[in-house]
Amino acid sequence: MHIVLDKFDSAIISSEEIKAQDLLKHGKIDQGIAIYQCLKPESARILNIIGILYATKKDDYHSAIIYYYKALKIQEKNGDDMSNTLSELGIAYQILHEFDLALNYHSRALCIRKLAYTIDQTLIANSLLGIANAYWGQQNLTEALNYAQQAVNLNESIETGNELNLSTSLAILANIYYSCGNSYQALEVITRALILLERCVSSDSLILASFLNNLATIQINNNNNNNNNNNNNNEY
Repeated sequence: MHIVLDKFDSAIISSEEIKAQDLLKHGKIDQGIAIYQCLKPESARILNIIGILYATKKDDYHSAIIYYYKALKIQEKNGDDMSNTLSELGIAYQILHEFDLALNYHSRALCIRKLAYTIDQTLIANSLLGIANAYWGQQNLTEALNYAQQAVNLNESIETGNELNLSTSLAILANIYYSCGNSYQALEVITRALILLERCVSSDSLILASFLNNLATIQINNNNNNNNNNNNNNEY
């Protein structure tokens, strides 16, 4: 069972890598990483896998970044597609609140994907969403809304099987609207996102729980705004 993303897992794997994957499947993260670190020859694919493991299994984004940079150096030398590695760097820096760097790497990934006429439009949408998140972190809400809406529009253009990506982009758009103080628009968008999400995840999903929490927060704020408006009207 492969636990790493397919985008970095296209090569024929060795018996040692199979052993590492088996360890990871049984929760032995450090042992699995240790085997990956010993695999030779060192490749961008393996380095990215190690980076993703540090990020997703250990929440160690500083170590993840070290491996992403090593992978990026190999890809630059070989003239390979760097967009996925750049995206992973953008995500890592976003989580570390290094928003300028996150914006830089997501923008570079988007540029490569557009120039390459990437067939998988969800990858372009993900880059747009990464840029939106970076601008949101910088409190540049106008640009954040712009890129989040572009991501929503692109995800909407994908006819089937894209409900999860669309719901995620809608949720981020809703949160940005909320940050702008537009709780009415935020409530409308997050409600739509929730309807889509309920079609593709189980009722006990952590993602669904997070969406419901966001919805409740927005609804409470919306109700408070309505009460304040009613009180102001009564004063007159």
